[in-house]
Amino acid sequence: MTEKQFQKIFSWVTKSPVREKGILFLNKWLPWILAVFFGLFSIWRIFSGQDVIALWLRPALCFIVVTIFRKCLNKQRPYDRLGFKPLADYTPGKGKSFPSRHTASAFAIALSVMGACFPAGIPCLAAAFLIAVLRVICGLHDPQDVVGGVFFALIFEIL
Repeated sequence: MTEKQFQKIFSWVTKSPVREKGILFLNKWLPWILAVFFGLFSIWRIFSGQDVIALWLRPALCFIVVTIFRKCLNKQRPYDRLGFKPLADYTPGKGKSFPSRHTASAFAIALSVMGACFPAGIPCLAAAFLIAVLRVICGLHDPQDVVGGVFFALIFEIL
């Protein structure tokens, strides 16, 4: 995306203070909400006598591989590459933009939960999709970064 495209998105977001606060709130807290849900879902499975190793294995491997891959690639984030201030909190010069680890982790968790309990996985998948969109709206990732995150999560779900 170009700086002009990000600025167009930012303009739409900031036209409404309620929308801006809502987007920033979700961007900050939705990954944590999904992680807490995953933890509670895991505890429920343990107390139900069900396996949690399989539930955790793919998301954990996805997180590790994505972390290593993005460190090796070290793609600039859009705000550094294009020179703008993103909507959300950020660290200048952070790099490691591709693939989006938030997106990869969210989709890996959602797909894992969906495989264990389809109805519980549906809201997780919706949350993962929203996390991916918010990463772009806030200017923290390019669209290809979040698509790459989804791709990694799908690869680990197939394995």
